[in-house]
Amino acid sequence: MIAGLNRPFEQEIAGALTLTPLRKRPSSAPGEFGNRLLAPALGRRAAASRAHSEGLRQTNWEAMLKGLLYFNPVAGRRPVSPPRLRTMLDLLLAQGIECEAVASKPRFQGPPELDLQAKSMLIAAGGDGTIHELLPLAVKHQVALGILPTGTANVLAEELGIPGRLDHAVRLLREGSRQRIALGRAESEYFHLMAAFTRPRSRSSVTVISMGAGCKITPRANPFSDRLEVCLFEGSRRADFTRYVCGILTGRHLSFPDVKTFSTRKVEIQAPASVPVQLDGDVAWPTPRLFEIEKEALEVIMPG
Repeated sequence: MIAGLNRPFEQEIAGALTLTPLRKRPSSAPGEFGNRLLAPALGRRAAASRAHSEGLRQTNWEAMLKGLLYFNPVAGRRPVSPPRLRTMLDLLLAQGIECEAVASKPRFQGPPELDLQAKSMLIAAGGDGTIHELLPLAVKHQVALGILPTGTANVLAEELGIPGRLDHAVRLLREGSRQRIALGRAESEYFHLMAAFTRPRSRSSVTVISMGAGCKITPRANPFSDRLEVCLFEGSRRADFTRYVCGILTGRHLSFPDVKTFSTRKVEIQAPASVPVQLDGDVAWPTPRLFEIEKEALEVIMPG
């Protein structure tokens, strides 16, 4: 069973993971449609499977690594379909990484519950939203986070130099370097890119707190630093927001007289509990008031 899937999609993925040859069945036999649907995809991957098998024969089975692959089945331009999931697991196994696959659930169902006992890595196949979901688990269990960038936006992957090609990203999980990066913390919740909120009836209309270098708003942010980068946009008129957006896109906003920046290890905000705050694109509720940097909080697998 693959966790986190509804029954029809689970059956489809289970079919994609079957290694035995497809057999002809009478037209009334159950499962014929699934076999006909998956046969072309499996056929196209026959050569790849043989190459994977060659790689497996060279694998030192005593050095097999145990991992958990947490994937978003609907993220990005190329969602993790059953055949693509099978390809991922084949590539991982060829690198000596044996993985349990778990599909992500809708955010409103709460944080994922994953069994990370005896796992040497937690692999996120998706975008920055998928990574954000896994931060508390990776920190709590002190397990290395690997990234397969399959989502719509993969800012952290680009920032760490993780390749976009799936086979190269999988090889990096085995051959890469394990390094520790900082995370931002908004009271009890972690973030790896930025926090942003609007302060109504305040001199500073928009505040961005960042620790990821992939954020154009705070280009001096660095995940290996021990400082948060804070950017205050003081204007509140519609024309101001238009000017800010144009400035961010051209990299000129830091020269505006009504844009203030500073670095700090900790910042406390004064805002009503009803003010929404986004952390890596997700809304945090109720509004956190204390933001701080946690240096070397997360171990990641990246190029050496």
